[in-house]
Amino acid sequence: CFVVIVIEELFVGGRKRRMAEKIAKEKNNATDTGNRA
Repeated sequence: CFVVIVIEELFVGGRKRRMAEKIAKEKNNATDTGNRA
């Protein structure tokens, strides 16, 4: 069914975006601590 494919795409895409945001946030935290030290 086509709807299932769309939902899976949204779900997987959302998870990937969240992971990317998490990684970006961790990188920002790392640079912040580096600048403070």
